[in-house]
Amino acid sequence: MSSGKNNVKRAAIIGTGLIGRGWAVVFARAGWRVCLWDRDAQAADIARTAIAASLADLEAAGLAKHAGDLIAHVTVAPTLSEAVAQADYVQECGPEDAGIKAAIIAGIDACAPDHALIGSSTSTMPGSRFLSDVLGAIGRWWPIPPTRRT
Repeated sequence: MSSGKNNVKRAAIIGTGLIGRGWAVVFARAGWRVCLWDRDAQAADIARTAIAASLADLEAAGLAKHAGDLIAHVTVAPTLSEAVAQADYVQECGPEDAGIKAAIIAGIDACAPDHALIGSSTSTMPGSRFLSDVLGAIGRWWPIPPTRRT
């Protein structure tokens, strides 16, 4: 699964609050190119700075290498369509509001490449509340809670 040259994998993180930032760090540490987008462009820029700090902290603790190189592969897109255009995986991390999630998901579904897998971070509602109107939901969308419930 790769959209770029040299088998580079690309993740789009849609929503750059705490959960989105966490996903971005995970993908960056795994060597993926990460593209951030948020409805609030300033929030996405702030998130990139926070992600850089997290990667530096992980490097200082011996849990990541070359934080500077990793953050160089984390970018901010000006539009949702640009964020997901080359993605192999899209992680939706919008607010826990079914209407907002449904609107974001419709945009992702319309713009993401056919091969892209798409996850939705939700911990308070079933995916059926915001995925029911998405034509490509079956087999492509996966509700992925940010924490494991045991």
